[in-house]
Amino acid sequence: MVVTFAAQALLLALAWFALSWGWFLVVLLAVLVLGDVPLVLALRRYVPAHTGADAMCGQRAAVLTPFAPSGHGDLRGAVRLGGERWRAWSTDPAAHQLVPGDVVRVRRVRGLALEVAREDGQR
Repeated sequence: MVVTFAAQALLLALAWFALSWGWFLVVLLAVLVLGDVPLVLALRRYVPAHTGADAMCGQRAAVLTPFAPSGHGDLRGAVRLGGERWRAWSTDPAAHQLVPGDVVRVRRVRGLALEVAREDGQR
């Protein structure tokens, strides 16, 4: 608010003293650009960036290969997420019914593999 008031006061002073329009426009542009910097910095504090594994959780992925038992008590297969092929596993016993083209949700990321769960409403 203080920045806005100062910018308005400066603009009024420049207009009052009738500087040439070229300088007036340069100062006006500088005040508008510099006035937005504190606002942008303040807003960035409240909007965290979601990247990497955090951004993948909850995303939808397409099944590429059927899920089969792995011998570790889970079912493993492959999915496509964001245009990339990922190894995936599921602890859901009904995951063996997943066929290529089905949609699953990413529950978590462990290394380079995704834990997935069936999308609600599928067979």
